[in-house]
Amino acid sequence: AVHTEQTGAALGEFLRELRAMERCGPTMPEIEKARSTHSNRLCESLQTQAGTVHLYVQSAALGNSAEERKQFHEKVRATDDAQFSGPNMEIFSSEAVTTVLVGDRKVIEPQLVYAQAELLAAGEDALRILPDPEYRDREGAVL
Repeated sequence: AVHTEQTGAALGEFLRELRAMERCGPTMPEIEKARSTHSNRLCESLQTQAGTVHLYVQSAALGNSAEERKQFHEKVRATDDAQFSGPNMEIFSSEAVTTVLVGDRKVIEPQLVYAQAELLAAGEDALRILPDPEYRDREGAVL
């Protein structure tokens, strides 16, 4: 979440990061930070009964045993750096991303123009990365 007047800059930054990951995947420092963040969040969750139960509720909702959570966290800790390259990184595709902006259209539209200009200035194909917006009402119907 960002302030409306910063939407264009934030969207441009998000898309630049996504394009960088699309081109070459995450860097080793980013992978290490993700592992560390996961570990820290796990420790924080286990500090309270509600946090611990929340971890296992996710597993139960997927029809898995409580043991599945333990195995999942062990797998995260043991990830191999090679898992962060090639076909495994196809998820980082700017063409597969849906970005939802919520707010006053009169304020957000100029921010989209700003974001497109930022991407073009960076040498990106702004129209491929940031296609024409689709507008919807509060109930989700296309306007």
